[in-house]
Amino acid sequence: MSTRSTRSPRRVATVAGGLSVAVTLALRFAVFPYQDHGTPLWELPWMTLGAFALLAVPAYLYAAHGVIAPVAVVVGTYALAVRETWGYFGGLGPPDPGAASTPTILTLYLVFWAVPLAAATAVGGAEYGIRALGTRRGGAEA
Repeated sequence: MSTRSTRSPRRVATVAGGLSVAVTLALRFAVFPYQDHGTPLWELPWMTLGAFALLAVPAYLYAAHGVIAPVAVVVGTYALAVRETWGYFGGLGPPDPGAASTPTILTLYLVFWAVPLAAATAVGGAEYGIRALGTRRGGAEA
């Protein structure tokens, strides 16, 4: 029996989104706490919503339709943003006092979260279309 048929897509999306929020908040407040001093008040709820949507939407698409590409796009780009932020601060702290006032790649990724989400959804739509085309032409679904 497929795991897609035994798990509710909404539940999968909610759990994935919650996990994404937990990881994001841990990174923002425990791993990179020094980048928050100049954060405007509106940014944290916006970035939290984005962290939820960034993984919840692709997880829903996977659970409901078996489309895996959006998950790969979001996880890959998020990991890249974390890696670049880690490299920016040298892994141990800001290299100079002015570094904490400069937006990091992770901050920009979370503020503009709709862009990677739209890209992931477009890639997922292409994957879904290719699978549907293969099924329509008599090919086996991958």
